[in-house]
Amino acid sequence: MASCKLCKRKIETDVENTVYCCHGCAAVDQIIQAMELGDEERDRKKEQLLAIIFAGEDEQDGQVEEATAHTKEERLLLTKMVCPACSWLIHHTLEKQPGVISANVNFVSESMTIKFNPMKIGLESIEKKTEELGYGIGAHAQPSGETDYYAFGAGWFFAANVMMLSFVVYSAESWDIPLVMQRVCWGIMTAFTALTLFLGGRVTIKKGLGQFRNLSFRMETLVVLSTTTALAYSAYSIATGDFRRLYFDVVCLLIMLLETGNLITASFYDRLRRRVFEVADHLPKKVRAVENEETYRATGTLGPADRFYVRRGEIVPTDGVLLSQAEFDFSLINGESNGVELQAGHLIGAGAKLLSDRCSLQVPDSGPSSLIETIIDSTIGAFSSNRENESTGDRISKWFVPIILVLALGTGVYHIIWDTPQSAILTFMSVLIVACPCAFGIAEPLVLTTAVDRVKRLGLQVFNGNVLRYRPTIVIFDKTGTLTGPVMRVGEINWLAARRERDLDIIASLESGIEHPLAKALATLGKGLEITGREIGVGYVSGNYEGKRYRCGKVSTFPALDVPPKLRDEAASLVAYGDDDGCRALIMLEDEVREEAPAVLRYLRESGMKLRICSGDREPAVARVAKQLNSYPPDKGGMGGCLRIPHSSEMTPTDKQELIRSLQSAGECVMMVGDGINDAQSLAAADIGLAVFSGQFAAQMSADAVFLTPDFGALPRLLDQMDNTRRKIKLNYGWAFAYNLVGVSLAMAGLLTPIYCAVGMVFSNFVVIFNSLKAGPSKT
Repeated sequence: MASCKLCKRKIETDVENTVYCCHGCAAVDQIIQAMELGDEERDRKKEQLLAIIFAGEDEQDGQVEEATAHTKEERLLLTKMVCPACSWLIHHTLEKQPGVISANVNFVSESMTIKFNPMKIGLESIEKKTEELGYGIGAHAQPSGETDYYAFGAGWFFAANVMMLSFVVYSAESWDIPLVMQRVCWGIMTAFTALTLFLGGRVTIKKGLGQFRNLSFRMETLVVLSTTTALAYSAYSIATGDFRRLYFDVVCLLIMLLETGNLITASFYDRLRRRVFEVADHLPKKVRAVENEETYRATGTLGPADRFYVRRGEIVPTDGVLLSQAEFDFSLINGESNGVELQAGHLIGAGAKLLSDRCSLQVPDSGPSSLIETIIDSTIGAFSSNRENESTGDRISKWFVPIILVLALGTGVYHIIWDTPQSAILTFMSVLIVACPCAFGIAEPLVLTTAVDRVKRLGLQVFNGNVLRYRPTIVIFDKTGTLTGPVMRVGEINWLAARRERDLDIIASLESGIEHPLAKALATLGKGLEITGREIGVGYVSGNYEGKRYRCGKVSTFPALDVPPKLRDEAASLVAYGDDDGCRALIMLEDEVREEAPAVLRYLRESGMKLRICSGDREPAVARVAKQLNSYPPDKGGMGGCLRIPHSSEMTPTDKQELIRSLQSAGECVMMVGDGINDAQSLAAADIGLAVFSGQFAAQMSADAVFLTPDFGALPRLLDQMDNTRRKIKLNYGWAFAYNLVGVSLAMAGLLTPIYCAVGMVFSNFVVIFNSLKAGPSKT
């Protein structure tokens, strides 16, 4: 599609040879062409007239660029990104451009979503600016992640030959090399160095030159500057006949060592991309619509409450509520192959494998969803360049390269004054080469990337990788659906008014589709009726049936209700049901403590963390669960019966949120574990929010992570991984600081030659990569 000659917007018409998007642009161009102006004056006049025509679109000077009615949004696929630092560079460079409103670059999906004002900047300019940084605009729908191994191998071949010939150069210090041999050597070395740069280093060189033009300094900037210096000095040496001062081997070794480091780093991220995207290929694209016949439907045609069937060995194609007891294997989701027996009412995420003969499932009333697709989206989102928290490495990288340039220039000037020009050139090159900003740039992202991937294998999907750096001091648990199982049992129903035939059906219809353990249990009491005007509030649900308003919820839903004495101290959850005339029934529901809960709580207490139960349920029901946990037999370490977990009852979501904020004000790092439904506010407010596996997966987006299987037994291993993550980040930054301090100091003192500096720079990267990727010690 063509672009407007004047404002660069896309021309929407199909008429051939159209060069303007509208009559306004055509008029402006005719006015400008009629004026006798120079090129610069013509461009300035064009901008003035466009500003008048599109007046009101732009914000005042000094304000942040905001979206307007003419804002355009484009999604571009990118190539040649090596690590998350690349997305950071593209993001910050483009957002500095006039007319760009936002640029969200995602490293894992290798894509960029950019919003811009076409009156100020065209898409062609955005693509050109991206390419100037050394990155490409992809033409394929899927990220390639391909490496040109031919060019890489050829680069190393020519670099190795240059380094072999360099021994002749070094021997010139002691022996007299014939002039013919000198000319042959420098001719071959010049040609092979050029081929090394063209084949093996062209991507790095292009990035470095682009960074120079845009004043966005990174590792490639130092490489281009140092290699250019070495090449210029080598050319000068050839011109003056000084055969001993050729540094082609330094150039080739530096370029190829950097490319090797990039290849190793890129291979890790390519494996991550494959794991992220290929897992969706295992999902069936159709569902079995009839249990005993080969009748299928496309998963996209399913609607709320539709039923589908799965047979032994088949993969669940879409999220569904289990309608009968069955056993599943979640290895596709979390990598661990073991059978889990689940009861009716559990939500089964897409990707689970059925181990039983057959089972039936029902699409949640909230509509079709896919756990696997949610995992993919959240993993991709974790690498968005628009992340809220800027890492320490990002902050350091902004200043590191300019500081190194100042130090290198200062050292060079010093040696020119007090030593020789040759010494000045060598120390200048050495300082540039030995410095390693990439060690800072990947010190944190690489650790967090690896940690997110490893945590997923534990059975948790992390949406916010930054929380893996924290160490909680207090863990708050919700009761219903978290410490207790997701399925509750309906006990005695106490009628306070004469029971009518439709009452149980009305209760079931009011609660249908609400993914809370209480609602799931009540939804089984009767058959569905047509309820209108349904309203779901905090602790209650109401709706109309045959012209009358009914409510079902906490006892406090009916302020005038006086709970009978025999029910006040019952250690069960009470649900009140009634209409505008008052409460008609009190329903008792009972739940059981999760099997894994005592062991998890023991581990947390032994790790020095404070524990607390916060629930919206009645005091007797919460106290019963706390008592059960406190009375579990002690383990070998003597813990168990002495847990003494404090608890709070009848708390609203706001009460929980305020408690968390008060604890944070007191200096606590709060981890909240809830079911992701009524606990959304608390999960968002906590420093670390974990949601247990439940029906409303979308509601769990308020959490920082979600358990992918129906238990939270992996919590101790998550905390173990968080400890390892913090330790690795500290080690990486410690190494980066120590290496650069020592290396730059030695280079400035003239104690390191460029060759050793190149090896040291690459070695520094390898240390950070190795420390980030290796598995840490486990305490669980």
